[in-house]
Amino acid sequence: MILPTIMFYLFAVVAVASGVMVVSAKNPVHSVLFLILAFFNSAGLFVLLGAEFLAMILVIVYVGAVAVLFLFVVMMLDIDFAELRSGFMRYLPIGALIGFILLAELMLVFGSWAIAPGIAGLKAAALPANATALTNTRALGDLLYTRYIFAFQAAGLTTSDFKVDNAQGKASTMQTQAEADITEGASVLVIDALDSGSGAAIEANATSKGVKVIDYDRLVKGGTAGRVYVSFDNVSVGKLIGQGEVDCISAWNVSKPNVLVMDGDPTDNNATLFSQGYNGVLKSHFDDGSFVRWGSQRGPGRRPWRRRPSPSSSRRTRTSTR
Repeated sequence: MILPTIMFYLFAVVAVASGVMVVSAKNPVHSVLFLILAFFNSAGLFVLLGAEFLAMILVIVYVGAVAVLFLFVVMMLDIDFAELRSGFMRYLPIGALIGFILLAELMLVFGSWAIAPGIAGLKAAALPANATALTNTRALGDLLYTRYIFAFQAAGLTTSDFKVDNAQGKASTMQTQAEADITEGASVLVIDALDSGSGAAIEANATSKGVKVIDYDRLVKGGTAGRVYVSFDNVSVGKLIGQGEVDCISAWNVSKPNVLVMDGDPTDNNATLFSQGYNGVLKSHFDDGSFVRWGSQRGPGRRPWRRRPSPSSSRRTRTSTR
């Protein structure tokens, strides 16, 4: 612990001193050299924090490119320092005013600075089992090229590489748009289907013409084989819905509430997964009698919802997905 502490203070002191020299050195070439020194010491601080990827980026990008570019530009400029100094007194009042405003803003910021109450818990949050075996660079790579691969690839696309269509809630419009996109040469369709029937028809048409298909957000039941499905963990979302209802009932001090469960459209895969989540949370409360299942209802095309004889209590709550 002694050596890292010594290195921290060494890097920190040199970085701060270099920063001061950047703005106070009279020779601009010296300012750039002090800037490079500040970057190197900041990279050292990142290494001590375990963020070696940021340290590498700081050295390669800022020192290797930006700072060197500054250095050559400054060295090539023919700066007349005498002319610069001649206007110093003329601009001193406005410069002092701007400096005073910046100082006041900094005092307001640091004067009102407060550490969030839950920050200690965030620092102590549990790490993945293999976190200690991963370097910082490897962990970033795993996230970029697994969980966020589509976002990472989409960041490199231009407006000529993709097209976004909005069907405004109409299945017929979505089908027309998809057919037009296929005709125009689309190679991949990302579909957020309104329903499984229209979605399956779009996917069948796309697959027959060699176009790859991605189901986004909602799985199309009966869709083509080999497609990709990208969505949230909808069972976990359903658990949050169920736990939210439990917390609200507790906060409202409702005793033995009558709960009407609305499970949504059975053809909607998201509604099915949501139902698994919140019914799993509510089941224990129904089993121990603390909640009364007053009835259940399904979405479009559902059978008439079933209702138990109304208990004496008139308080009712509802859980629903649409």
